[in-house]
Parts: sequence; C-alpha cells; structure tokens
Amino acid sequence: MNALSSLREKLAHSKRYRESFAAFLVKRMVPLQIRVLRRQRDWSQSQLAKESKVTQGVISRAEDPNYGNLTVNTLVRIAAGFDCAYVGRFVPFSELGKWYTALTSESALEVPSFAADVGFIERKEARLSAFASTSIRERFIFCEDQSVVRFLSLGEHGHQTYNSGAALPRSQAEKAFAINICNTQHPTQQFGAA
Repeated sequence: MNALSSLREKLAHSKRYRESFAAFLVKRMVPLQIRVLRRQRDWSQSQLAKESKVTQGVISRAEDPNYGNLTVNTLVRIAAGFDCAYVGRFVPFSELGKWYTALTSESALEVPSFAADVGFIERKEARLSAFASTSIRERFIFCEDQSVVRFLSLGEHGHQTYNSGAALPRSQAEKAFAINICNTQHPTQQFGAA
C-alpha cells in the first residue's frame, strides 16, 4: 500500500481525524516553511523581520509550531518580506494528501523570490505551427529571434513524442516545413500556441 492510500484510510476514520490532521499540517508546516525560506536566504530572524516590517518577536512566534495563532495579515507580511506570495486556500483532502505524501525533504518547501522566479520568463516560441496528419514526422516552433526549433514526431495515432532538434535559421526551416507539407498525405488542421 502506498503512502497516499494509507493516508486515505486514516482520513476515512472520522471527520474529527480529518480536522485534526488538517490543523496539524497548517500549524506545523507553515512555521516550518517560514524557517526553511529564511534559511534558504541565509537570513536571521531579525533580517526577515526587517524585510517583513514586523518585529523579531513576530518572526519567532511565526516559526514556533506550538504558537498556532498566526493571522493571515502576519503571513502576508512575512511573504512580502520573502518577496513571494502566501496563498491560503481551501482544498479537498485528496489534494492535501498528495501534497503531504510528496514531501520528501525540507527543500521541497523552498520558494524563490520574485527576482529568482523563472515562472514568468516567456518562452522564446512565438507560435507553434503544425499540421496534424498521420504521416507528419516533423513540427517546427517559429521563435521570436527568427530561428526555428524542429521537433520530430515519433508516435502514431495522436500519441506523439517530441525530440528537440537544433535551432534552424527561419528560411531553412520554412523550406523544410514546405517540403514536409508537400509530402503529407492528409493535413487536417493547422493550430498555433503562444
């Protein structure tokens, strides 16, 4: 039995058990994550307090898993100090269980600051142009820098695997793409993605 199945059995015992489990995670994991983020940045509690515009005592209490009375306003201020977001939201127990059982180390709780967050960096692909057909073997991504990345389709019947090829000059890729289209038996649809 895997960890998630085992947890599901425990949670199925009673609503009271589920309530206690959820409360335990919030009261233990939020202080732990604050401590992990502070250490990730190699900050003292005083430095985090300064960045968060709270006192060092507030940080000390926020990192104490036995305190248990953190307010949303305090969490938002601490998140601002780390230059990341705090999102408190309601979730089904299955989502909570998946998150909890996937935690393998404290480093899984690390979060980058806004400046180090690569989630907003736009991919260079401006558009994906492809024709869906049973015989197409290549697809191309036309990039903003006028180069093109070639992908080889190795699958059949809609199950495709892509292997990135080297970037080609756009003129060379358009020529190869045109040849590919001419060799296609039944191009059915052109689609693009930003």
